[in-house]
Amino acid sequence: MRWLQAGCLTTCLTFCLGNPLLVSAQAAEIETIRTAVPTIAMNFMHAAVARKLGIDRQEGFAIEIILMRVSMAMAALIAGNIDYTFAF
Repeated sequence: MRWLQAGCLTTCLTFCLGNPLLVSAQAAEIETIRTAVPTIAMNFMHAAVARKLGIDRQEGFAIEIILMRVSMAMAALIAGNIDYTFAF
């Protein structure tokens, strides 16, 4: 019976103390993702809202939104200067 209590205590401590350590490790590894949008419009608002609300940082990355023409965005995407483009 004593080993069961020790096992439960170890499991509880692992979950209670382990989660903040995992969150801080994830926060240290924030990756910046550069995205291009062709215009300021409602179609491309979801990335800006995610950045404004901090959803991107909760998921472990930071969104950098760059306004650029579609032709420039395609050239930058091919060259590797941006990661994604919202032009379709």
